Amino acid sequence: MLRLMHLGHDATRLAQAVAVLEHTELDQVAALAGLALPDAARAADLLVRAGVLDEAPLCFAHPLLRNAVYRDMTLVERTEAHAKAASLLAEAHANAARVAEHLMAAAPAGNPWVVMQLMAAAKEATASGAPDSAVAFLRRALAEPPSPDARAELLLDLGVAEFSASETGWHDHLAEAVELAGDDAARIAAALAFTNALRFHQRLAEAVEVCDGVASRLDIRAAEGRLLLEAMAINCGMIDAATGPKVADRARALLIRAREPNVPRNVLASAALVAALTNQPANQVADLAHRTIDAGTGPLPRPGDAPAFLYAVISLFYAERYRETQALLDAAVTQARAAANGTVLPSLLVFRAWLALRRGDLTAAEADGRTLWYATGPSASVRSIATGVLVDALIERGDFDQAELAIQPISADLSGTSDATAIVHDARGRLLFAQHRFGEALREFRAAGEIATGTGIISPCFLPWRSDAALAALALGETDIARRLSEEELELARAFSAPRALGIALRTSGLVTGSRGGETLLREAIEHLSGSDSRIEHARALTDLGALLRRSNRRVEARGLLRQAVDTAYRLGAEPLAQRAETEARATGARPRRVLLLGLEALTASERRIAELAAEGLTNREIAQALFITTSTVEGHLTNVFNKLDVKTRTELPAALASSTQAIRS
Repeated sequence: MLRLMHLGHDATRLAQAVAVLEHTELDQVAALAGLALPDAARAADLLVRAGVLDEAPLCFAHPLLRNAVYRDMTLVERTEAHAKAASLLAEAHANAARVAEHLMAAAPAGNPWVVMQLMAAAKEATASGAPDSAVAFLRRALAEPPSPDARAELLLDLGVAEFSASETGWHDHLAEAVELAGDDAARIAAALAFTNALRFHQRLAEAVEVCDGVASRLDIRAAEGRLLLEAMAINCGMIDAATGPKVADRARALLIRAREPNVPRNVLASAALVAALTNQPANQVADLAHRTIDAGTGPLPRPGDAPAFLYAVISLFYAERYRETQALLDAAVTQARAAANGTVLPSLLVFRAWLALRRGDLTAAEADGRTLWYATGPSASVRSIATGVLVDALIERGDFDQAELAIQPISADLSGTSDATAIVHDARGRLLFAQHRFGEALREFRAAGEIATGTGIISPCFLPWRSDAALAALALGETDIARRLSEEELELARAFSAPRALGIALRTSGLVTGSRGGETLLREAIEHLSGSDSRIEHARALTDLGALLRRSNRRVEARGLLRQAVDTAYRLGAEPLAQRAETEARATGARPRRVLLLGLEALTASERRIAELAAEGLTNREIAQALFITTSTVEGHLTNVFNKLDVKTRTELPAALASSTQAIRS
């Protein structure tokens, strides 16, 4: 500071201006210091020769020097300089974030221009996947404070940003935004954003109440707005047994309304989900989902919007349009990762994991399931579904101890009544069944069924809990219960008319019926499952029919079926099923050989997760941070990946993964 004093007043003023701007050009710092350009140039030259500043752009030679100059300024001088810097940068068309950084350090003064600039910066931050920065900008704008007219919009943006960043405060800010909205359009937008956040946090009764309350206040001409709110209320109400009965009649009415032309895409998306879960024919479900996608909704909704695209993809998943769903989910996951969209990505990943499980890709299901299981951002419902998927994948692999560990944290308290809780009950029932604890398994399957039916979800496309319960009852010798449950599920599955759901129901009915009638049902199950992209279920039905034929002493026919089941199960890594099929095959006199796994099939779940992230261009350190592991662990897994896929460099990974994935899925 003594050296600076000796350089003169102009040099001091210029140094202070650089301390505020940090990295700047001469014309900008001259304007901030209030110096003519020639005077500023001379002062800059003195400071550079004195070792205080560096040139092009002007900045301090060391952060300690900048801090010393900055701290020497009074608080008033600093805040006034930052306010002036923000104005100068805005005039020079600097990016909104840089302008906002200076406004953050300026004193609040009720300036509408400041509010506008901070809101613009927040929108840019949100679009670039930085909701935490948006929260900081908007909280500062709220302290300015905004005018009464701007307050509602600001509160809406702030509440959405806080929700996206998992920050507190979103509830009160969104509630106030709804109340302060100046017109119906703003009120509807605020209500949808608020309801979406409430749904994420499983506050479903409140979500329905918000939608209904706002709808009752709308102008009589706002028919479309009321329809949007009605669809959102139904979508929220249907996923919990506590609210499901209250919206059941409204859900049926929504399906009728969705048949009309020019229906908003959010309404179509909600109707598609309702159709799937209430067991409307799968073709009708897919038609509603296609209409939603064709209406122009993008993979990633704007913050606060109802995720119509996600609802449409989930509906296609339930309708068993698996290949189409896979392509849509893969593309959306890539886009969500690129945009750092932490609210949408977990939902996309969990349904991609569930899809992989149903298609028999156990490695991919376990990979996505573990990613969500370790992550801290997903909602309670996403975490529950991810746990169910992970547990099911581990059961299919025969890793019961790992399945126990995976379900333990979430199964301590299963008092909830949401559809996600039903999924956990069903997964725990499957684990207990695999451990031959049939009585406990039956109780879990019934608990899942009570929740599902309580919400109004009757379709086996969601959970085949009746088939699961029927097999548990059969194992306990309770044949009447098993027959009633299996017949009920078969009737629903025939009405829904999707091959996997129907194949599972037919297989269960075949096992419950037994003898010649059971053989006919099992053959029908195999026929439906053979083209359903549900390879594990197909192998399971082949094994059951092969075992039945073997017991009937029709060994030659049984042998062919069982060899096919052994080959499929080993390729998929379904170890218990493979061993059972192999045991039955050997009992027919066959000598099945183990399948040599190559390519993607040879990768473990951890290796596959790391390989996919490396193929996307992430560094080892970024992969380690994303998966909560060490860099050395990443390096070790990549070495194994390179060997198994026969590649030499990371640049070869995308092509190797793509070709292997295509081979598996086809």
